[in-house]
Amino acid sequence: MSRLRLLIAFAVAATAAVLATPSAAAAPAPTEPARDSVLVLTVAPSQQPARHRVLRCSPTGGDHPYAAQACAELDAVHGDPGELRSQPRPCPFIYRPVTATAEGYWLGRPVRFQQTYPNDCVMLTRTGSVFRF
Repeated sequence: MSRLRLLIAFAVAATAAVLATPSAAAAPAPTEPARDSVLVLTVAPSQQPARHRVLRCSPTGGDHPYAAQACAELDAVHGDPGELRSQPRPCPFIYRPVTATAEGYWLGRPVRFQQTYPNDCVMLTRTGSVFRF
């Protein structure tokens, strides 16, 4: 099993463990699909090691440094990283490609996203805080 799939499995298991704690609310019916929002985000600059973060939304968590803001931005586009847009800003014409990847689940729906940008500045301009780590 790949390292990325292990990270996803760990994040989903950790979310399930937190949600399994006893509470006054009734547990969802077994036939109801999972409503987890857990993504493993990867930023892979060329010629450098990849960076990984786990983003969990509802409740907000994981090890993403801007989890609340990233969850809000993803919520606005129904969990589709390809639809993210940030405020335009000038970026240098330096070609240092970086690949952004998101794998996991948004409200129980599978998410798989991968896009290569010419540099970090362009990536951040197009994806907001989701890949800012």
